[in-house]
Amino acid sequence: LKVQSIYRRCQVFDIIIESNLRKIVDSSYMHQRTKKQFITFLAIFFTGLLILIIFNPLSAKLENQFDKITTKDFSDLYSINIKNNELWIKNIKNPDEKYFINISNIDLENMNANNIKIISVTKDDNYFFLSKTGRIINKQFNLNDVIIFNIDNDEYEKRKNIKLDLNFNNKNLIDSISNYKYIPFYKYKEHLNSLKKFNLYSSEISLFYVSTIINPFFLVIIGFIVMGFSGKFKKNDSFFKVLFISILIGFLLFLLKEIITALTITYDIHFLLSYLIIFSIPLIIGLYQIINIEIK
Repeated sequence: LKVQSIYRRCQVFDIIIESNLRKIVDSSYMHQRTKKQFITFLAIFFTGLLILIIFNPLSAKLENQFDKITTKDFSDLYSINIKNNELWIKNIKNPDEKYFINISNIDLENMNANNIKIISVTKDDNYFFLSKTGRIINKQFNLNDVIIFNIDNDEYEKRKNIKLDLNFNNKNLIDSISNYKYIPFYKYKEHLNSLKKFNLYSSEISLFYVSTIINPFFLVIIGFIVMGFSGKFKKNDSFFKVLFISILIGFLLFLLKEIITALTITYDIHFLLSYLIIFSIPLIIGLYQIINIEIK
């Protein structure tokens, strides 16, 4: 199930090797350079597009499945989902008592919630709770200004405060909705809006999403760099020498992305600036090498 995720990380090296193999196998490459470069770049772009459209959603689905298999199953205790920018929670206190919780707005940094609706299903009675504000502390939901409506006998009462026991804590709640790498690309915007609403947004997430969406173009830039550097080698140069240099370039680009991502997280750099650096450095180097070869 992790194969797709591993391939997603190694695709830079895959493009690099592909670019060089096409070049080394064809002995007339230098005589038909322009046409073959265009075909190669087009092939690289469509490979990146294929990875985005097919492998990205498949990878997200398989990683979710892998996570379910390798982590403890708590579905018999609680489940947490986001739908229509609202938080929906099913909490099974015991076989005879269940809570279905809807929260319109919650700050997951301090766990303060607003506009809370809860349906309590018990063996004897069923209740509807309506609360203006509340706060989740450890495994307890403290509700303020609560209206409790008994669904079975049409009676209601008001309470200043009540406490409900939960089967999950703050960390469980955050982990359930913040696994941004498990989201397919066509749900990025919706997920970002949800994270912003619940105060879980960070530049790291936007950087990851932008990198994924623009990846087909980034792979073409990598093709520029590889062809620029490997174009300096003669036809009788060692295949493994060319391959080693190409893989080294891929590793350095991978390292560049990791360093910029780490700096983005540490110093809260805007994700567009971070990606501009990641995109511009290889582009400038690649164009310089290609132009340099054409001049010589």
